[in-house]
Amino acid sequence: MNVPLTVVTLAGSVALLLCGVRMVQTGVQRACLILMALNQFAGEKENFRNLETVATEAHFERLRSGRIDTAETSALHVDALRHLKDVNAHLVAGAAYPLLEYKGQLLASGLRHET
Repeated sequence: MNVPLTVVTLAGSVALLLCGVRMVQTGVQRACLILMALNQFAGEKENFRNLETVATEAHFERLRSGRIDTAETSALHVDALRHLKDVNAHLVAGAAYPLLEYKGQLLASGLRHET
């Protein structure tokens, strides 16, 4: 059965194609955003390491200065920060790293830094 090509059927077909193109464009944009977010997410590991280092140094400074009254709470803060760092590391290892590795954005030593 031959359907005559009319302006209405042509316009409908073009509209469907444009809708499909828009959906693909949106998908590509979302994929790029996800990849960028994964890179940021994985980069937080370094921020946690830096934060832990600062907190540990401050804790030892309190101990050296004889501020025993704050030593116990300081140790709790360092422990809590260390546990948060561990939670973040597990999230990154379980969620971000497999996808980043698949995309070629991960080196054996961590994230690939673009230059």
